[in-house]
Amino acid sequence: IRPSERPAPTTDDSILPLERDEPQAASLPPGPVQQAREYINEGIRQAQQGAIYSSRSQFIKVLRLVSQSLDAQTGSTRHADALAAGVRALEEAGDFRPSGSGLEGNLDLGRVIMAHRTPVLKNRDEKQLTPLAALQAYHAYAEQQLAIAGGHELAAADALYGLAKLQPHLDVTAANKEGYDGPIAMSYYQAALLIYPEHYMAANELGVLFARFGQLRDAREVLRFAASANPDCPETWLNLARVHEKLGENDLANLAASEYRSLSSAATSVSPAGNQPQVQWVTPEEFSRAGAQSDAANNWEMREPTPAAARSAQRPRQQAKPTESKSKTKSDKSTRRAWPFS
Repeated sequence: IRPSERPAPTTDDSILPLERDEPQAASLPPGPVQQAREYINEGIRQAQQGAIYSSRSQFIKVLRLVSQSLDAQTGSTRHADALAAGVRALEEAGDFRPSGSGLEGNLDLGRVIMAHRTPVLKNRDEKQLTPLAALQAYHAYAEQQLAIAGGHELAAADALYGLAKLQPHLDVTAANKEGYDGPIAMSYYQAALLIYPEHYMAANELGVLFARFGQLRDAREVLRFAASANPDCPETWLNLARVHEKLGENDLANLAASEYRSLSSAATSVSPAGNQPQVQWVTPEEFSRAGAQSDAANNWEMREPTPAAARSAQRPRQQAKPTESKSKTKSDKSTRRAWPFS
């Protein structure tokens, strides 16, 4: 899929904050929450060892656990049904991309839609649709369904974040080489933010993907949100500075770069060599032992956020806050796993 064809919001859409038209879901009891954290930790461990599909299964288990636990509270199957519908919509959306040397114009959209279980386009006149529009509709539907499945549970948002991180490494088929993994990861990040709008790591990664796909204004807005949600993350400020620079907004780029330097120097000045996360996401090269080239090697050189636990260990206790005012948000939840990065 070409950058201009990614099934993601345009600048005319409301990207952030993401809103939902359903009431706040009841919080899960401690038991399922703890079990979900264990699944997430195991998914991270398996990703570190290169067991990509096993890692993915752990994150899927989190979503199943959360959706089933929410259904147990409400006496319905709404959340589990939404999870199945969201995953299925992303899978079926791939049918709107012709394989090999096929052309979009040769797709029989009516027949494709009729064969699907995803209901979003069942009543639409296929003559008024393009494959791209159908792809976008399926992704938007999938995001909403995944958000319903996860309620407002942080563990579900973290699981979707993990799925998005794994997506580029799931296989090396022609479809992935053509870039379809990027839009799928975008949908996972979007759903994570629908579930838990303060998930600054998902916002940062979504901004990075927007930038890589050339959607610089979308990237700017999402990265601004990420910086507001967690103003102490230097990597987000660096990403924002690079986007401002690409947009020709040099003054804003300098301000963001200044924040990055201030936070980075404060962290490195007290960071011992051994004070790094013990668990790391493996590098793209390690993921790509079969010879697949990761898209991580690109001109953007976007940075991923340092885990909150590592930052707090690196920061001096009396460090002054950056001079530029930023909106206050709630701090990291104590239940959040410090996500490791390469």
